[in-house]
Order: sequence, then structure tokens, then C-alpha cells
Amino acid sequence: MPNLGETVRILASITDYDGEAMNPDTQEVKVYDPSGALKHTETSPTKKADGLYYISYTFPGDGAVGNWTVNWKIVKWNAVRTRRLTIPVTSD
Repeated sequence: MPNLGETVRILASITDYDGEAMNPDTQEVKVYDPSGALKHTETSPTKKADGLYYISYTFPGDGAVGNWTVNWKIVKWNAVRTRRLTIPVTSD
């Protein structure tokens, strides 16, 4: 569980319906604090390999403790998919 002030790597494995690695046409990653306030938007995640992308995010040192939410949206062939991840964040 990360603490405020720490950097995490948030990874997405993107596959098609057959489980084959897929590179989306566009991506948008949004990070929200526990109150639901948008804190970060990323539209160019780093490509580690085909179908494998990540962002690095540093939780603000003066941010809120609690469950942060990450929404990762991809678009491929005009189909939109969104996945949500909850990250519990604590303080030192």
C-alpha cells in the first residue's frame, strides 16, 4: 500500500477478445483522490511492450489518505473500454 508522497507505477495489460496483446488507438488515464476530485490526466502512457502500458504517478505529500481511483480508458476500432482500479493510500 503506497503512502502519500510516494510514486507508483500503474500498469495496464490490454488484450483483444482472444487474449492477444493489442495496442489501442487512444488512451486516457485519470487519477481521482478519495473525494472524487480529478488530480491527474495522462493521454500518452508509456508502452513497455505490445499491449502493455504504464504511467507513473506520485501521490501528493499533502494529499488525502484513503481510496484513490484510476480510470483507464482505451479506444480501438471505435469501441471504448474503461477499467477502474482502486488504490488505498496511507500516510507515513
